Formats: sequence, C-alpha cells, structure tokens
Amino acid sequence: MIGGKAIMVPKYAMGVWWSRWYDLNNYDTKQVVDDYESRSIPLDVFVIDMDWHTKDNWSGFTFDPHLFPFPGDSMEYLNQMGLYVTLNLHDASGVNIWDAMFQDLNKYIGQPSDAKVVPMNLVNATVTYAVEDIVLGDLLTNKHVSFWWIDWQQGGAMGGMTGYKQNPTIWLAHLRCTDRHRVGDDTRGMVLARWGGMGHHRYQVGFSGDVAKLSWSNLAYQPYFSATAANVLFPSWSHDIEGDWSDQEMYTRWLQVGTFSGTMRSHERGMSAGGCGNPSAKSGYVMPGQWGPTSGTCSLIQPWNVGPKFFAANRRALQHRERLLPYIYSAHRSLYDSGVGILQPLYYHYPKLEGAYRMTRSQNGENDAQYFFGADIMVAPITAPAGAAKGDPSQTLASKTVWVPPGTWYETLTGRVMAVAVAAGVNATRGYTLGEVPMWIKGGAIVPFLPLKSLPTLVGQATKQYTYVGFKIVPGGKGTSSVALYEDDGNSTAYIGEKSHVWTHCNATSSAAVTSVTIESVPAAAVPYAKFPKVRSYQLRLPNGLPPFKVTVTIGAQTTVTPVPFVRFGAVANHRKAPEGHQFYYAFEEDEGLGPVIDVVNVPTHERIVVEVHGPAGASVSETAAAMSKGLFGTLLRSVYAHANQDIDRSNPDSNSPGPAYVSQLSSVGVALEKLADPAAPAGAFGSMVARVPALLANATMELSKMKRPQGRVNYTLALLK
Repeated sequence: MIGGKAIMVPKYAMGVWWSRWYDLNNYDTKQVVDDYESRSIPLDVFVIDMDWHTKDNWSGFTFDPHLFPFPGDSMEYLNQMGLYVTLNLHDASGVNIWDAMFQDLNKYIGQPSDAKVVPMNLVNATVTYAVEDIVLGDLLTNKHVSFWWIDWQQGGAMGGMTGYKQNPTIWLAHLRCTDRHRVGDDTRGMVLARWGGMGHHRYQVGFSGDVAKLSWSNLAYQPYFSATAANVLFPSWSHDIEGDWSDQEMYTRWLQVGTFSGTMRSHERGMSAGGCGNPSAKSGYVMPGQWGPTSGTCSLIQPWNVGPKFFAANRRALQHRERLLPYIYSAHRSLYDSGVGILQPLYYHYPKLEGAYRMTRSQNGENDAQYFFGADIMVAPITAPAGAAKGDPSQTLASKTVWVPPGTWYETLTGRVMAVAVAAGVNATRGYTLGEVPMWIKGGAIVPFLPLKSLPTLVGQATKQYTYVGFKIVPGGKGTSSVALYEDDGNSTAYIGEKSHVWTHCNATSSAAVTSVTIESVPAAAVPYAKFPKVRSYQLRLPNGLPPFKVTVTIGAQTTVTPVPFVRFGAVANHRKAPEGHQFYYAFEEDEGLGPVIDVVNVPTHERIVVEVHGPAGASVSETAAAMSKGLFGTLLRSVYAHANQDIDRSNPDSNSPGPAYVSQLSSVGVALEKLADPAAPAGAFGSMVARVPALLANATMELSKMKRPQGRVNYTLALLK
C-alpha cells in the first residue's frame, strides 16, 4: 500500500543460477552447460562476471573479442539451450572511447568529436536514455543478453545523485528494470542489484554483495536475513553460494540453504583462482575430486568437483529446487497479489507462539534456521557442522531441533504423520545425513512439482511451459484438500492484466476406500494465453498410500470410466519422457516417499479430469496404514543408507557367509514392496512384508551392536537406524 507491488520477475529466475569470476571464453560457456547437463544438474540462468568485457577498465560495455570473437553467436547458443544471460556492469567510469558504441553515443548526445568519455550521468535524461538505447540496447538486441547485473554502484552520489535516498543503486535498478517498456518492449524487466533502500522491492532480484567470509556463522545468518527481507516485500534475495575446499560439508549445506531461498545463485568472487591454483602454495588448496580438512579458504564453485557423497548431496539439493518450480512460481504470483511470497517467517503463521520467533537468534550463528517455503512447506536447513573433527563428515549425523507448531504435519524424510495437539508446539530433535534437509509439509496439502526423471534434460526447464506436471497429495488431511497452480507465459508483462494467465486447480478427497483427485484448468479469461499447452500429462503421487487394487480416470463430460493399468516398471516407462499411455505403479524413491504413482497422459488441458484411486480392503489394512504413518518410509530409506555404509569396507553382517543378514533383508524391503503392490500379487503379501519391518529393524540393530570392527563405521550405521 505504501511502496507499490513487488514485480513478478521472469519465470526462469525461479530456477538455478550459475556464476563465477573467471575469464570465461566462448568454449568455456559451452563446457559449463555440458558439465551441468551431463550430470543431470539443473541450470537456468547463466551469469557472466565482469571479465566478459574488454580489460581497459573495470567499467566496460564491449565483449572482449579475444574471448568472444562472435559474442552474439555465443550468447544465442545459451539462449538456444533454454538459458538466460546476464552480464556484470560497473557503470562508475562511464562509457569510454574504447567501447564499441562510443562514437555513436558521443555523436548522439553532441559532445565534441575528440571527447574520450561519456561520464556516468543519471540526472540528464538525454544522456541516460542514450546509454540505455545505444550502448546497452546493442547488447540486449544484437548480443542476446537478457538482463543486467548492476555491480559496484552502492549508495553514494555518483552519476549526479545527491546520495542517501537518491542514490545510483536504486536509480539504476529502477531505470534498467523499467526502461525496456519505454521503447514498447513488453518483456518483464529484472535486475540483479545491491540493496538500494526501502522501495527496492519493485526492482528484484537482490544481490547481497560478495560473501565476506566462508564460515558457518555467515551461512547461519543468511536464512535469517532472507526471511527478514520478506517483511519489506523482498523474498527474492540472492546470496553468493560457494564453498571452501577445506570444508565441503559447509558447501553442501550452503547449497541446501540456496535451494530453499528466494533466488538460488552460485557465485564466487575470485577465490577459486589466483593463489588457489597453485598446489604448492600455502593456500590449503585441495585438488579437484578430493576432500579433506586443510588450512585454506580457497573457494569451491562447481557442485560436481567434490567427493562422491558430497556430489550426490549437492545434486540432490539442486534437483529439489528444480522439482519445486511449479510450487515456487505459484508462490511468486502470491507475492505480486498479496505481498507475501515464497519466504515466510514462522511468525506470519503463528504470531502468538514463542517458537515462531526462535530464528531471530540466527544472526549469531545458531543452528535454528526455520521458516515457511511457500504456504505449505516448513523447512529447517542445517547451518552448523556435524561435528566430525577428522574424517568424512558424511559419516556423522548433524543434530537439529525443529519446532513443530500445532496441527498435523507430514515429515518428508521419514513419512511420519505427526499430529501436534500441544498449543505451544513441540520440539523434534534428530540426526540428519549430509544429503538431508529437515522438511515438514502441512497435512493434506497438495504440492505441485515437476517430474524431473521424466524430463529429457534439466537444463533450461524453468523457462518451459508445463507439458508434464505433477501433484503430490500429502497424507494427514481431513476432508477435501486443494491447490491452485499458477501459469502464464513466464516472460512478459501480460500477467498484470486479467486475460493472460491460467489457474490449474487440483482437489483431492480421501476416504478409507477411495482417493478422488480432480484437475481443472481455469483461464483468467475465456481463452488461455497463447503459450498455454493444449495437451499435457499429469503425475499424481500419494506418499504413504496403500497399493491400489484399481485406478480409473474420467476425462471431460464423457460418461466412460477408463481403467488405468498397473505397470510394474512404470518408472522405466516414464524415464526421460511421458509414458505412452495411462499407468500406475508403486514407488520407493529417496525424495518422493513410498506410495502409488499415477500417470495420466496426453489429455486436453481444457477438460476436467477425475482420477479415482481405490485402496485395498481387509482386516490388516488399518495396521499397514498405521505403520506407514509412523515412519515406515524413513526406516526403509535409512536401512538402505546403513547397508551401503557397511558395504564400503565389506563389513555388512554375513556379507561373506550364510546367515540371517538382517541389515541386508531390511534394506531390500522398499523395492520388494514395489513388486508386492501389484494388484495380481498374493492377497495380504504387501501387508505381511510391512509387518515384518519392526522385527527386522530390531534384529538388524542387535546384529550391528555385536560387531567389533570398525567401531566408528558401526556407530554411524546404528545412528542411521535409530
């Protein structure tokens, strides 16, 4: 009401950004994209730091021809890969004679022909707009640059500004976020800029400056800072995400914080080069692919350039970000409509409860970061080390206490459904592996997602329309649950009107026997926007759901109820593509839970879709359902981790001799349940397998407790199972 609405930035800004202060050339840009794509790591925004331009000065507006002989061609390659490009700008020295467009600019504004510089000028409209149209316009129009990273100009009185509230930071952000509309371009404006003061929420995205120090204390401060920035309509805050070669655990945790931030942007300020490139220097440099504590502070910017366990955790975090894109973008529309965006402090939801204010201490480095990521997901990233003085920190669990408010919650890492009746909420403390982020979802919520394993590539997904989108029906709800998925063209200002977006509504009603899911797209006007897909596929996931004996789908006004067939290897059928026909299967997957998966494919988006999932009947059903809600998924997943941990040194019990091998038995239950979920499987077989798990867990724990070597590894395995 005071400062105006926060703008909707382009959809691609919700994805994964990459940046590095490095003298990248045309081949390097292709290599970076391949590094991401070949490792199935998402990438959406390609940031090129100040070395892109000629080296006459820190200021520069001309591609360095030694690096980019054909800059338009190189940037268009990135565009063709679905990536958007931003370049770092330092305006302070103005436009100089060495810049390619200097003579055109100088002639236009009427300076003498022997002038050598057009100084930075933000109070003369003729000069200001000429720089935008002639110099930057050439880069936007002819070199395929998408938006600007405005660097260096922070506060002060440069460019004719008076300083304080009239400063070049906010004026440049305003200018470059809105200027394209002056020339009739309806592309959404966006900048990456430092904070210009109150009112800057109109010109997202925020850049907090180079991270001062790679430390756990600085990491812990960032979630607190970002959630607090939401109070002035600025949840799209962006911090540098990088790591220290001497502490790869901290790098993984930093990536996880970035995953659940307004903007996920990797960047380092030159700490990965210079002295860090000399293995013999006293920099503490560790060769790529290795890990281990050293005395140095050299930067780590490539999430794959680490040991295998760290890489798996890093990729898991970045994939989680991309998976939630539909959820994140819908929350971004909420920011425009209401001022409440993707980051929400707990006190927005529970203003009268003391526990909602605990994160205000995080500015001192405590491991109490906790906030809402959108309206339904409560996340509590780890911001303190696991505590291993020596050795691989992935072999030590990180302890975290999460405040769980009153209500019903689904804990994603365990599958536990927890009903909190205590008015003040409760604290839940447990240990977390390197790849785990404590996350709780409101019971009964429906979470939109992208089925990543069914997409042909993870590069450039944030700019694409949803041709295959999923809805996760979270257990623990009562009555009917619903969610509204927001969609628009992703890149124009048409969202401001009432005719250029679509809300896709998903409603779910569950009873003891049937879960009914309805999907319906409702355009803001009679005709959806031009890019809205006419046909697409949907995936439904029901974590903790029992194996259906029947699934049906009804499309539009048809009266025929179409049976959906069970496909044992449905996950293979939709690997890197949508399946050829409707199907359902049962899945045990690390980041998705344990439960039925239903694919409804190639259906018209203008038609109403009703999917009915019929659950099993019988005396043992309630016992099996109770076991699922108590954390069956977490037990089975941790048993997989436990088995893998012991297998590293061949110390799994009975790995080389006959015997009960309870750890091995327990670790194989998850995939066995996928098979037993077949409606054609023997009656009661699924429930019988689930009923065996408590005894297997007890025997596996006893089996491991009796082992005498090596104690450190066994202790970690026991902690996993606990």
